Amino acid sequence: MRHNRYRLKQKWILPLGLLALIFYAFGCASQPSAPPTSQADAGDHVSTETQQLQDIQVVDQDGFLGIYLVGSNAMTYTAFKAIDPLRLVLDLPNTESEISSSPLAVENEIIGKIETMMLAQEPQPMTRVEIGLNQETPYEIVQETNQIVVQFAATALVVETAPTPETETVFFQTETAPEMEAAATPASSEEMSRPAEKITAIQPITYGEELKVYIIGDGSITKYNVFTLTDPARVVLDLMGVELAAGKATVPPSDPLLKGIRMGTHPDKVRVVFDLIPAAGLPYHITSVGDRLVVTFEPGSGFPASPPIVVAAVAEPAEPAEEPKRTAPPPEPARILSIDFNLLKSNKSRLTVTANRPLEPEIQITGENSISIAFTNAKLPKHLERHIDTGQFTSAVNVIYPRPMQGVPAAVEFYIEMREMVPYHIATEGNAVYLDFDSSMVPPVEPIKLGKPAAVVEERGPEIPAPAPEGVAPPPAPEPMAGAAPPTVVEVEEEMAVTEKMPVIEAAGPRPTPDMPKAFTGQKISLDLQEVDVRNVLRLLADVTGKNLVVEPGVSGKVTLKVDNVPWDQVLELILKINELDQVMEGNVIRIATAAKIKAELDRKREAVEARKELASAARDVGEISTEYLQVNYADVGDISAQIDNVKSEMGSVSVDNRTNLIIYSDFPKRIETAKEILARLDRATKQVMVESRIVSATTNFSRNLGVSWNAGYTANSLAGRLGGSPAFDLAVAAPTAAVGTFGLAFTRALGVNNILDLDMQLDALENAGEGRVISSPRIFTLDHVQAMIQQGDQIPYPQRTEEGTISTAFAPATLSLTVTPHITPDGKVRMEVLAKRDQADFSRTVQDVPAIRTQEAQTELLVNDGDTIVIGGIVIQDTEWSEDRVPFLWRIPLLGWLFKNRQIIDEKSELLIFLSPSIIADQKLTRR
Repeated sequence: MRHNRYRLKQKWILPLGLLALIFYAFGCASQPSAPPTSQADAGDHVSTETQQLQDIQVVDQDGFLGIYLVGSNAMTYTAFKAIDPLRLVLDLPNTESEISSSPLAVENEIIGKIETMMLAQEPQPMTRVEIGLNQETPYEIVQETNQIVVQFAATALVVETAPTPETETVFFQTETAPEMEAAATPASSEEMSRPAEKITAIQPITYGEELKVYIIGDGSITKYNVFTLTDPARVVLDLMGVELAAGKATVPPSDPLLKGIRMGTHPDKVRVVFDLIPAAGLPYHITSVGDRLVVTFEPGSGFPASPPIVVAAVAEPAEPAEEPKRTAPPPEPARILSIDFNLLKSNKSRLTVTANRPLEPEIQITGENSISIAFTNAKLPKHLERHIDTGQFTSAVNVIYPRPMQGVPAAVEFYIEMREMVPYHIATEGNAVYLDFDSSMVPPVEPIKLGKPAAVVEERGPEIPAPAPEGVAPPPAPEPMAGAAPPTVVEVEEEMAVTEKMPVIEAAGPRPTPDMPKAFTGQKISLDLQEVDVRNVLRLLADVTGKNLVVEPGVSGKVTLKVDNVPWDQVLELILKINELDQVMEGNVIRIATAAKIKAELDRKREAVEARKELASAARDVGEISTEYLQVNYADVGDISAQIDNVKSEMGSVSVDNRTNLIIYSDFPKRIETAKEILARLDRATKQVMVESRIVSATTNFSRNLGVSWNAGYTANSLAGRLGGSPAFDLAVAAPTAAVGTFGLAFTRALGVNNILDLDMQLDALENAGEGRVISSPRIFTLDHVQAMIQQGDQIPYPQRTEEGTISTAFAPATLSLTVTPHITPDGKVRMEVLAKRDQADFSRTVQDVPAIRTQEAQTELLVNDGDTIVIGGIVIQDTEWSEDRVPFLWRIPLLGWLFKNRQIIDEKSELLIFLSPSIIADQKLTRR
């Protein structure tokens, strides 16, 4: 059958259809009201058999675009819009497809292609139809007798979308066939989608101060296990029964709330680790939406509701008005039967909550050392509404407050205060929920005996007492009701592996933040005082309540109050707060002191506890402190010890023995390993460089023969081919003017010079020709980055008058010096800083028989290949001689005198050339030399 065809191409199909619907509506309205037709009455029209999707037809005519899904009978559907790619998805439960699975290409402005696929066969078949959209388009779905019509038209109702990110915008729409309204409501597309097998993507997105991390799979993600770890702070999320498509992944930080996100694959799960910023104190909650698991982090103690899921508006077909369907009553709330707190091995502990049916726990971090677990659709009996004080046990938990959740009907909340935040694990099994806590390094508090109060609280407030501050015992709990089974604290011999054996909890959504104001349980009193010293008021309260009370000397202030029937502990707290005082229970005595002093004491105790925790953690994590002797062979032992000192722990120590070049280092094993790595990288033998040089005095002709042209364009030479390349180097430089002491310089690679042997042969030829001479041939070794200097010359003596008037001899240097500082680059070249200097005595210019010193100097920095030779030229020395031969008397005759005299001017010019050839000396090469 041809799929892409037009149904009834006549233009009257729509008007006739609408007219038929109008007549049908008027006919139904004219009849007397009758009760709605039941499934039994309409049995001729309702079929419980599996339906068949027989055809898909596309109608594109006169501005109307519709897709007709034709079935063997009325079909039930669930529709939702998805993105990436943009498409409209219709799931048809209890329906099989008779259509080919090949895509149906439409390819117009709105629709790209239509695909049909079977999602499941058991327990009932399901067919999915995906309509690919080329753009965001309004649509309307109409149910006909055996057809589902998806209409795309300008008059269709526009879908309003919420301003949520593109990765989160999902639209859902569910419709049931009119003939099957009496049947059970079909499950949503999320419930019908298969469980995820792979995690395909992870995407963190920031919404203001809130961070949402979307974990996306190829199906629904509902089973997981979550727990927290400290030092460093992190949240660990185990996704059960899935794999990671990429094997492992690391997401760099995209928000200041997280350091990063790491994912790894385990045999039966995928583990996602969220590395937290410790200072952020992030609470979090987890929700499941379709194929996505959303982990929400937000600074503070509460979270806003999840982004809304916008439901597309649906135009209902014209049909007779019916009575509203009766919805099934909500399930009866679960009743909590018992609350048990057990001590496990290794100072671990467990909270067990048992009910008459399975519970749905939701866990949330509410503070630095507190968490809260909530149970929706649950009730807590009155006799269990009492706090469980576990502060005297070797457990991480101090106190547990079970109570009904304020403002939420049929919900129970457990507020749990811990001595420190430790890793915890939650799991469910049957009708029980298990919350396990790891051990704590903070010791239990000493038992505090407050004695019996003079009177019992007359009315119980709606709130649970707030956690008591450190060092202050919580208020005593009321006695349990007669016949009630109070919560128990039991020693357990063997620890149950809850996280391995218990099934994990299902996904849970956000809930309100707990509100835990303090309640007062003391005897109610009435007082009327004016400008009374606070010490006398405290004595009066001690007499009325029978409490032992000690007031420190620094306590002072005045009190004016009038209270009627107020608990005495509330009065005491108000008096202390007004006068900036505080109280601490020490045994059975209440000590009153200034708030600043008590805060300082608590801070010192907290620092001592933290120090013990750090010491125990260090000993547990990195072992005991040991001493290591580190031998330094090449580097400076002081420099290495300074580097190690930067990485040692607070308890580590570093000392140096200069005689043996040893570093004595005491620290934890991990720190010692780090020091060894530093030593291995820094203590390496420094490479050496041998610099061979030739200092030559030559005529300018010789310099030209070597390939250097001064103020000329001459580049050809007979020796260029010996370097293995063309002499096409631009070596011309500006020539110095012909003056005495002229100084011009050039740095270039010597053409025709491959090594020092070739250079010596050419210089020998130079000396034999009488055109120059080799002044010096020094060779020097130096370390990398160490300066080397070659100097040769004379010290010219000259007389000098001292301050006492005597004559002494002084010396003026007339030397030729060459200073080289090499640096070996990582790619095997040599970078050299070169300073060439020549000081020469000029006896033609003397001052009191002291010759003038002519100085030529050149300084540069250049890069040379290992073994190459460079030449420094341009140190030019020019001597001019003038002489004249004359015939006595006759040379004075004007004009004719030129016939009797001869004038001779001789210019002698020489040039100093310095050849340098650096070579990197390896260890074995140095040994052979």
